[in-house]
Amino acid sequence: MQPAPIIRPAAQPTISTNRTTYASVSYQSHHTAPSVVSSLADACVRADQHSGVEMQCCRISFDVPYVCQFASPELVHDLVYGLRPLESDPSWALYGASTPQEYAHWALRACGVVCVKMTVEALTGTAPRPVMTWVREGLSINGYLTELRPDRPDRPIEKGWRHAALAELAARHGLDASLAQAMTPGDLLEHIQADRLVIASVSSELGEAEVPITRKSGHLVVILGVTLAETGQIDTVVLHNPSGRTPGLQAEANIPAARFEQGFSGRGIVIGRRQNTGTTHRPPG
Repeated sequence: MQPAPIIRPAAQPTISTNRTTYASVSYQSHHTAPSVVSSLADACVRADQHSGVEMQCCRISFDVPYVCQFASPELVHDLVYGLRPLESDPSWALYGASTPQEYAHWALRACGVVCVKMTVEALTGTAPRPVMTWVREGLSINGYLTELRPDRPDRPIEKGWRHAALAELAARHGLDASLAQAMTPGDLLEHIQADRLVIASVSSELGEAEVPITRKSGHLVVILGVTLAETGQIDTVVLHNPSGRTPGLQAEANIPAARFEQGFSGRGIVIGRRQNTGTTHRPPG
């Protein structure tokens, strides 16, 4: 496959600086986003289920439909742990794959393009496309990195999705996207307040329950918001995890801030709506 024409992300993205819409709501399930009911000055308050302490919730002002990197979200645990073959996923054809084997290969590797898919479809309102369509477009711009080593010439080492290519992919679909490094949870809050999405580089262990964090990268998630304790410190990070093992760790997963920091590399891709370009961007193809 020949690489598609490259449309690079804007060097200096122009993104709306309107602050996040806050809403006065009560705590809802991981799968239901709070509905906006009041003005910017209002607090989004929920009662912590365990302590009863009120939390301020700061989140982006628009919905981001959740997408799982597996065709059957309810089967993620069994598929990841080999309790059933990936090829046996009954929904594999909905992925857009040509064969169950193609699906099985990319379902384990698609977190990056699935995060781009979520951000593009949320910010542009375009009709959802199958995951494999995004995979193939990412591959067309050499987005998935492998490395040949002299000691293993017959087996390339997989490095995963290049962040620059994922930013480029978002830009090809009309968004501003820029790479970020050394981000802190406070930086994530600033992006949320500016209504920007962050695709964050994290450990896949954040998608596990009660599993020690031993890494800081290797997986990507979409940051939606944070909750703030009475002290003003970030209490939890709210995110979409495309490979969360259980429903509570997939859509709108609430990850304790300390655990998130243990598994966060500080790297990511900041994505927002493109403003004042003077032209209408059309997706390639």
